[in-house]
Amino acid sequence: MPIKRRRIFTLNDPYPLRISGELATEIGFNESIILLQIEYLVSISTNEREGRFWTYHSLDELRERYFPWWSRATIARTIKSLEERQLITVGNFNRAGFDRTQWYTLNYEGVAILTSIRVDTAISQNEKSMSHAATSASQVETAIPETTSETTQRDLSKDTQPERLIPRREQAIIEAMVTDYAQELRDRAPLASSVSRAVNLYIDSGLDIDRFLDLLQEARSATQKASAGIRAEAGDGSGRKSKMSYWFSVLEDLISRAA
Repeated sequence: MPIKRRRIFTLNDPYPLRISGELATEIGFNESIILLQIEYLVSISTNEREGRFWTYHSLDELRERYFPWWSRATIARTIKSLEERQLITVGNFNRAGFDRTQWYTLNYEGVAILTSIRVDTAISQNEKSMSHAATSASQVETAIPETTSETTQRDLSKDTQPERLIPRREQAIIEAMVTDYAQELRDRAPLASSVSRAVNLYIDSGLDIDRFLDLLQEARSATQKASAGIRAEAGDGSGRKSKMSYWFSVLEDLISRAA
């Protein structure tokens, strides 16, 4: 019986990339890496626009999080190449006029022509209908407790928790976005605490979900723009900045102005 050997290398990179030799041969090495990464990010995205799911990142964010060995110009050039080959679609759904963060999704018609990969036609053809079904399912409501520090202490003393109604899908979308931001902005608080804080801000804001999600994104863009002036460190010995507290401050300010 063969002995099962342990792997020699353990990757520290939280974003390991996929490489396909056949795809690289067909469309180019750089293009293949970015196309596969966009496919992965779209597959886990909850951002539905125009019947399709999109992922959004600035060029600086793409370089910092996924492609640190490339220059910003190389990433921009490769994305432009993918767009010109009609393998991806680039859009802009940002509400803030100053926000130049680009949105990316797959162009299924273009990708389907490639011989090195196979497109799941059921997903590409039914993406819009599935998103509509998810919207219908969001009508199911679930109770979400208020968890601000003031009310939690008061309610625990009474052994009660207030209830607020929020569609389950809306909670899931907010949780997914905050989880992503917590990792990106190196949050020092427990994830559950940050998620609850964001959910409570949404509940108290009285805004509709699309407007609130726009504010999450706008706060993210403003935080990255102010990155040079943020001094808080992540506390993990990396020397990198923790920007989540700043993001919440910007978000609260945006909400107060939007209400």
